[in-house]
Amino acid sequence: MIFTAMAGAKELQLAQQSHMNNLSNASSYGYRADFSQQRAMPVFGDVLASRVYAMTEQPQTRWTPGSLMTTGRDLDVAVRDEGWMVVADPAGQEALTRTASMHTTAARRLVTELGYPVQGNNGSIALPPFDKMEIGVDGTISIIPGGENPDIMVTVDRIKLVNPPNEVLRKGKDGLVRRIDGGVSVPDARMRMVSGVLEKSNVNPVEELLGILDAARRYELQVKMMGTAQEIASEGNRLLEIA
Repeated sequence: MIFTAMAGAKELQLAQQSHMNNLSNASSYGYRADFSQQRAMPVFGDVLASRVYAMTEQPQTRWTPGSLMTTGRDLDVAVRDEGWMVVADPAGQEALTRTASMHTTAARRLVTELGYPVQGNNGSIALPPFDKMEIGVDGTISIIPGGENPDIMVTVDRIKLVNPPNEVLRKGKDGLVRRIDGGVSVPDARMRMVSGVLEKSNVNPVEELLGILDAARRYELQVKMMGTAQEIASEGNRLLEIA
């Protein structure tokens, strides 16, 4: 009894951590909420087969898109409907994000607000000198070259947009999404982007707050159960002393 209660209290703490992490990222652009799923696990060993305890499995991710917020900045982009845009993480591996507030570096590399290089269909995007840049709905990057006539627009690259199934994706601690198999996704020409907007987090603050309160109440119940188990053990010892 006390083991079951202790296991339940431990898993409820993990669930609370998940809810609190979601709540702390409610204002993080493009953040995908985690939710904990629990299942009954039998206790293996020299015990009764009916003994089970709760176990929190690998937190899963809620993939539903967040709402779009208009910023009016041309280099703020978000993927519309389904799909992802590709960036390179600090290890140089392919990672996915739904939205980015992009800018160019001194070396004219196109990067996200956190400095992740934005990927085109042929690698990291590097731009020649330009006076103006536009992002098309299909991810096409067009520029007016520096010193050229304003009527001349040149296509220089295209942001890599992909749409792998959610079943092969996993969100990392850095908030970026990667394929579970570590592979590289192929570009999908059907994906579309919107410029001048950023996608908000899909966290529901009210839902997360209620989840924290519910987990706290159930944690208190497990603590009371541990206290009851101790009382039962103490009474059993007292009866043995009398006998």
